[in-house]
Amino acid sequence: MRGYLDAADVFVLPSRTEGLPRALIEAMARGLPSIGTRVGGVPELLAPEDLVPPDDPPRLAEAIHQLLVEPARMAAASARNLARARAYRAEELTPRRTGFYRTLRAMTEDGHRWSST
Repeated sequence: MRGYLDAADVFVLPSRTEGLPRALIEAMARGLPSIGTRVGGVPELLAPEDLVPPDDPPRLAEAIHQLLVEPARMAAASARNLARARAYRAEELTPRRTGFYRTLRAMTEDGHRWSST
């Protein structure tokens, strides 16, 4: 997969729905400038200028075009995406995830229960 990403000039994720897209995180980790739709967790990953509304092909095409014709914008997006992707590396996520589950376990061991009412 890295070979395909490394051969690309830009990564485009024109989704109608998403969670937190791993494919986008992988593209960002390769330093790819990216365009995505404003759905799910995509806005958590991309800068506002790299987002377009879902189901809007003309806006998507314009965003891609603007990125490709502005080398400085491509370079800035590449650096920004690479930096943001670092927060999703396993060595960053594992301690946070472990801490979250320890907190949950401690709450249940201390007698905290969630009520169904």
